[in-house]
Amino acid sequence: MAAWVEQSHANLGDVGVWCANEAVDRGEGYEVNGGRPGRRRPHPPSGARPRQVPERENDMTDTASFHLDRMNEAFAVDGFAVTRDRVAAFAAATNEHRHVYTSGEIAPPVFAVVPGFEATVAACAAVVPDELAKSVVHGEQIFEFHRPIASGAVLDSVSRCTGVLAKSTGTLVVIETTSHERGELVVTQHMICFVRGVRAEESRGALPPAHEVYGRSESAKQVPDKFDLDQTQRYAEASGDHMPIHLDEKFARSVGLPGVIIHGFCTLAFVARAAVETTCSDDPGRLRTLRARFATPGRPGEQIVTTVKRAAVIGDSEFFELDAVERTSGRPLVVRGMAQVAS
Repeated sequence: MAAWVEQSHANLGDVGVWCANEAVDRGEGYEVNGGRPGRRRPHPPSGARPRQVPERENDMTDTASFHLDRMNEAFAVDGFAVTRDRVAAFAAATNEHRHVYTSGEIAPPVFAVVPGFEATVAACAAVVPDELAKSVVHGEQIFEFHRPIASGAVLDSVSRCTGVLAKSTGTLVVIETTSHERGELVVTQHMICFVRGVRAEESRGALPPAHEVYGRSESAKQVPDKFDLDQTQRYAEASGDHMPIHLDEKFARSVGLPGVIIHGFCTLAFVARAAVETTCSDDPGRLRTLRARFATPGRPGEQIVTTVKRAAVIGDSEFFELDAVERTSGRPLVVRGMAQVAS
């Protein structure tokens, strides 16, 4: 498994370019309160259904047989103990300052990836041919929080591949991970990876439900922050993600990167903090959904600015658009993000 993970991060000089340019084809999404003309669909995310993606005409020369027989195969991590020390370490590694997180009482939102991380990677490796591991990039992440993760919890996580979908410039691979405590669902997450330059011979499964909300955004709030020079080392230790592109300068340069890059989940943790601070600082447990597409990787020492815009109110939830850029250059880090917050 470790070898597959390392190989999957080779040749990443253009990491994330697909996220901003190719985009995940999600159809029309949800449009409310003055959405785009002619495409109004005021249906709340709670009624969303997975959308089957039809296979399109092949305009690429490279195709491959993915291991579709291993779709829906379950990979489990049982008995993950959520301790105060683990939570506090993750909070410190992602520069959290809220006492509820730094004390280890409640886990920050993106901590949810940690309990089932090994199962998530295994589910992806099961369907992607080994020779294509170097072409895999993390394109999008969606968290649905059914309740906060509290210290003292013991979580059982299960991951499975639910979609292998051929696109014009590659293949989407969808991994669903659920984490339960004593049989009660705590968090559902979808990791959408993109296998660049190789199109699956057959599409199967579906994308997760579309949670986009196109509305008339109100005034934006901008939250500045900064990645520390030792950010990747601290995050690797707290999360268990020791991939060499985040830790080894020489290795990172050998695969076309300018140097070590910030973990995508660490970047998302910064965005999540901005979302919580501006939308539900009184009660972080009100955060129901967090999603984002990764555009380009951040680097240690860079400044990040997250923009939070209130987009719509649907039922008992408010929806906020999230985007993050590198402050000096304006380079996009996270695009088309969304936070759903209970009113």
